[in-house]
Amino acid sequence: MRYDRFTEADVQEFFDYYYVDRGIIKWQGYYLSDHLNALKRDAEQRTAKLQWDEKHYGIGEEPGKGRKKRTSRGGRSAVRKKR
Repeated sequence: MRYDRFTEADVQEFFDYYYVDRGIIKWQGYYLSDHLNALKRDAEQRTAKLQWDEKHYGIGEEPGKGRKKRTSRGGRSAVRKKR
């Protein structure tokens, strides 16, 4: 049913008995969305750092499959053994 004109009492009755304010629910939805976006961005940064570390430091690789040891001339190890 369409009303062309509303009285002050009609408007007050609507807000008192029928109108449901979704403000806080809507705000919590925005807050949750921002929080999830921040978590996703943080996870992506951590993944990128882990991949960089694995590539440059050989972290997470099997022993012997990583970077080669530094050697001096003649193919001997540059690190001396303790006697």
